[in-house]
Amino acid sequence: MADRDWNRELAKIDKLIDEAPVGDPRPAAASSAPVAQAPNTGAPPVRGGGAPSAPVARPPSRWARAGLATLTLAAVATAVGTVIWPFGWRCGPELALYLGAVAGTGLLGLATAVAAWRHRAGRTHVVGLVVLLWSLALIAWQILPRAGYALPTPDRPAIWSCV
Repeated sequence: MADRDWNRELAKIDKLIDEAPVGDPRPAAASSAPVAQAPNTGAPPVRGGGAPSAPVARPPSRWARAGLATLTLAAVATAVGTVIWPFGWRCGPELALYLGAVAGTGLLGLATAVAAWRHRAGRTHVVGLVVLLWSLALIAWQILPRAGYALPTPDRPAIWSCV
């Protein structure tokens, strides 16, 4: 190993690197499209920064923000509406209607969270997730006593129907 001149070996490698074309770092055989070469301006090639930058995401339009705000307000309004539910939810069709309304509230919360994620609206995303979790808690509040996992109360008895 001592008979190798490492300075000469490294000089060969440096020469090969300097002769390499600037552009696509992949070998020509692996690339399916032709590589466009930069015009020769006489300046030395820049190493390490040849990757194209990611496209800049445009902010959402006014209509997209208005739609997201409307969806968020609808989700929050239905979440509040399930708390002040004016009808009964003890058993039977009233219970089915209440659970359907709460499930719809959960779907609105999920839709809000997904739309806010797509529009990169962090606070609105959190509001959508809170509405979704709130609806899941309300569903659990009604179902768990009837399924035997929680203690039944007079408001939430261990029965599904009123017969």
